[in-house]
Amino acid sequence: MSEQRQEEDQALWEEIPEPPQEAVTFDYSTLNEETRAFVRQKTEETHLYLKRTTEAIVQIGHNLLAVQHRLGHGRFMT
Repeated sequence: MSEQRQEEDQALWEEIPEPPQEAVTFDYSTLNEETRAFVRQKTEETHLYLKRTTEAIVQIGHNLLAVQHRLGHGRFMT
């Protein structure tokens, strides 16, 4: 794949906007201290897994695009 094509692909990916940050609606104050700490920890872990998954999906897309460009028109889906 040409360097110019890679730069074009990268520019396309950079145009994808970040999802909006939503306000937390869960009221942690209703939980006891131990449960609140547990739930917050699991929430943070879940957000980390979601971020890793998103990054992996994007990387898969990059890989597929690289293969598609390398194979040329009409050969990618055969």
